[in-house]
Amino acid sequence: MRAARREDSRSPNPSLTASQRVSHLADLQDQIPTTERRLTEIDSELSALRADQIDESEVTRLLANFHQTWDALAPPTKPESSNS
Repeated sequence: MRAARREDSRSPNPSLTASQRVSHLADLQDQIPTTERRLTEIDSELSALRADQIDESEVTRLLANFHQTWDALAPPTKPESSNS
C-alpha cells in the first residue's frame, strides 16, 4: 500500500502543464546532491557504529577479569558495597 502511494506521488500528475513538470523535475534533480551527501554521512555513521560495537566474546573476556581488576584496586579506592 505504502509503495503504491509512493509510486503515485512520483508519477506525473496529468493536470500539470509541461512547464510545471519540467520545473518539478528540476527541483528533484536539485535535491539529488543533498540526498547523496546525506547518504554518505549516514554510511559513515553506520561504519563508525559498527566499529564501536562490542561483541559477546569481548564482554565475556572483560567480565572474566573483573574480579582480578577489582581485587587490584587499593582499599580506599573501592566504593563501599551495601552487600558486604
